[in-house]
Amino acid sequence: MPEDKDVWLDQLKHVETADGIRYTGSKEAYLKFLRTFYTTLEDKALEIEKSYKSGDMEFCTIKVHALKSTARIIGARELSKLAEKLEEAGKKKDFKTFDEHIYELLSMYRQYKEDLAGLPKEQDLIKKEPISDEALSDAYDALKTFASQMDVDAVKMILDELGTYNLLASDEEKIETINRKLLQFDWDGIEKLLQ
Repeated sequence: MPEDKDVWLDQLKHVETADGIRYTGSKEAYLKFLRTFYTTLEDKALEIEKSYKSGDMEFCTIKVHALKSTARIIGARELSKLAEKLEEAGKKKDFKTFDEHIYELLSMYRQYKEDLAGLPKEQDLIKKEPISDEALSDAYDALKTFASQMDVDAVKMILDELGTYNLLASDEEKIETINRKLLQFDWDGIEKLLQ
């Protein structure tokens, strides 16, 4: 991996990168995990916030538990610790503790949107070939077909394949959004993007 990625990792705030590399196995795997954490952050923060506001404490506690685990994997010790505190409070139905700390948790979580904004793109890590217009058009057609059939594996396979090519920024953004919507099973959203 080029040296500048090491520099970027060294300057990263609010995470113990050594923890993250240890949990994920390599710098490359860690960066990939960080990218998923970054791209899904706002959707997951909203899930926590909405379930809390609607009073669905059981679902909110499950989401906080998931955040505790992913935060630990990226080395966000403070965030993981606070999520653990809220998870315990949720399990014990200690709503006072939950009420006192939920917005602190969400604020700390959303701070990572800023902290990880300079995250190296995957194509910066590996030398990728450009894709032909025809192949890209075929891939989008296939995505359209499989999205209409709600075929998760087929859509994921095509997205993974597209990830091996050097794409234009607009296509990269589209692929990233499709990936995010796939995690939410937002098939309508995917189909709209591909129209």
